[in-house]
Amino acid sequence: GNYAAANAYLDALAEQRRADGLAATSIAWGPWAEDGMAADEAMAARMRRGGVPPMKAGSAITAMGRAVGAFDTTVVITDFAWDRFVTDFTAGRPSNLFADLVDTRPVVAAAGTADASAVGASTSLAERLAALPGAERERELLGLVRAQVAAVLGHAGVDAVGAGRAFKELGFDSLTA
Repeated sequence: GNYAAANAYLDALAEQRRADGLAATSIAWGPWAEDGMAADEAMAARMRRGGVPPMKAGSAITAMGRAVGAFDTTVVITDFAWDRFVTDFTAGRPSNLFADLVDTRPVVAAAGTADASAVGASTSLAERLAALPGAERERELLGLVRAQVAAVLGHAGVDAVGAGRAFKELGFDSLTA
């Protein structure tokens, strides 16, 4: 929350300075490999799984030089594994946010197709659960939640996800949620 407010202020300040004919570039940084939040290996691994691998400092500094030299006002500098990022980004909600980026159009289209089939799958899941007796319904739902948690946390299977453990104990935080 604090980052978002501070970054919004800096973006607005850069826009105002540019409107006044002054120099300004506001950069929204992705994770850095050698420092910051992504220096923690668990965080870095999670970021890579989500399609946002930590950047090497040299690459980030070069990109910053290009952004400032191009007189861009607001830019994002990060590394993306577009196939993983867009798929994860659109998994819970279809979005055309990245549709205008040439590199992502096939990925966005594929994610949209996957989303459409997921809607059908969730409907049949609801029907399947409704048809099961209470205890069996609970087992089925627990298995589904454990499988999803294992996938989000990067585990090879559900065995690493204890059924009686809290999400926070399993490694969830505000970013993973």
